[in-house]
Amino acid sequence: MGIFFKSWRIATRNRRRFFGFVIAYSVLALSIATSLKQYIVKDPGNYVLLLVTVCGGIIVSTMYGLILTTFRKKEIATLKAIGWSNGDVRTRILGEILFLSLIGFLLLLELDIHLLGLSHYLPWGEQALEILTDNLQFTPAEIYWTFVIIILLQLPGVLIANNRALQVKPMIAMQAL
Repeated sequence: MGIFFKSWRIATRNRRRFFGFVIAYSVLALSIATSLKQYIVKDPGNYVLLLVTVCGGIIVSTMYGLILTTFRKKEIATLKAIGWSNGDVRTRILGEILFLSLIGFLLLLELDIHLLGLSHYLPWGEQALEILTDNLQFTPAEIYWTFVIIILLQLPGVLIANNRALQVKPMIAMQAL
C-alpha cells in the first residue's frame, strides 16, 4: 500500500505530463474495450482493429517508460547515491507506470458507469441512447480483458524503464547541471 501513495506523489509532481498520460491511458483503455467489443460481439474476423490498438498501447507504454527515465535520471541517481538499491528503484518505476495505467482504466470504468446511469434515467431520444449504449457500454468480461491487456501492455515500458534506470550511476547526482 505504501508504494501506491509514493507512486501517487511522484507521478503527480509534473502535472502536465501526469494528466497527459492519464488521458492517453484512458483513450487507450477505451480503444481496447471498444475493439474487444467489435472483435467479440460484432465481427470475430475484425482482429485488425484490436491489433492496431495493442500496437498503440505498446507505443504509449514505451514512450512513458522512456520519458520517465529521461526526465528522472538525476532523481534516480540521487536515490541510488543515498542508498536505494536497484530493486527499490525498479519497484518505484513499476509502481508509477502501473498507477498511471490503473487511473486510466478507472476513468474508463467511470465513463461506463455514468453511461449506464444515463441510459436508464435520462429521457433521450431512443436512437441516440441506442448508439451510446451499443458502442460504449461494456460487459464485465470486456472490462476484465481490457484491464488484463492494459497491464500486459505495460511490460515493454516497464522493461525499458528498468533497463535505463539500472544504467544510471549514482555519480550523476553529484555532477553540476
